[in-house]
Parts: sequence; structure tokens; C-alpha cells
Amino acid sequence: MYAMCIKVAITAASVIALTLLIGFYSQPLAQQGAAIGKVQGVVEDDPGARIPEVTVVFDDSKTKYEATSDDAGEFSVELPANAYQVAAAYLGFVLYRRKRLLVKADKTVKLKVVLELDEKRFHRVN
Repeated sequence: MYAMCIKVAITAASVIALTLLIGFYSQPLAQQGAAIGKVQGVVEDDPGARIPEVTVVFDDSKTKYEATSDDAGEFSVELPANAYQVAAAYLGFVLYRRKRLLVKADKTVKLKVVLELDEKRFHRVN
């Protein structure tokens, strides 16, 4: 009976520890105590028309984060404070690259992603 009580106590402690661990990792970065910033942006073509459903990738050489532009061509993402390389791609456009975007803790960076039409892939019909 004593062994059974110990087994139940260990099982209960394991469940509590697992619950706490899952809860910590499922919290947003801001609640985990990480220094985070925010990037708010827009994706447009060269004349200025907004482009929806574009994936924008932020890479700090350790982790890649993604944001997708909404129907208005806008996106927003919270990131750990760091320097990022930014890339965005959309069918029919040249790959967008920015070598360095600095995200600071508790600050919002505005980013305008301008995609240029890939003239090599599209030919005008006269």
C-alpha cells in the first residue's frame, strides 16, 4: 500500500510538471519574458497595389518566423529582439530580400515590401 501511495504521488507530480511545462511553451513570447518587438508591414507591387497571401520570412540564422499578408496586403508579427534577414516571394514576382531588419524590444518596426514583376517569366501580348 505504501508503494502504491508513492506511485500515485509521483504520477500526480508528473502530471503537474507536464501541465506547467506545456503551459509555459504555449504562452506567447511576451508572456515568457522574452524581449520582443513587432513588425507591421504591407506587401505591394511596383505600382503600389496591395498583394494578399504573400509569405514574409524573418530569419535570424537560428530560427525562421513567418507572417502572411491578409486580404488588404498587410501583415503583423511579434519577434524576439534581434537582427533579421527578410525574404518574400509570390508567383510572378522577383524574390524580395532585405539583408538586415533590426527589431528592438517593445518597439514596432514598419516594413514596406515592394515586389517587382518578374519580366523574364511574363511577356506582354501585343
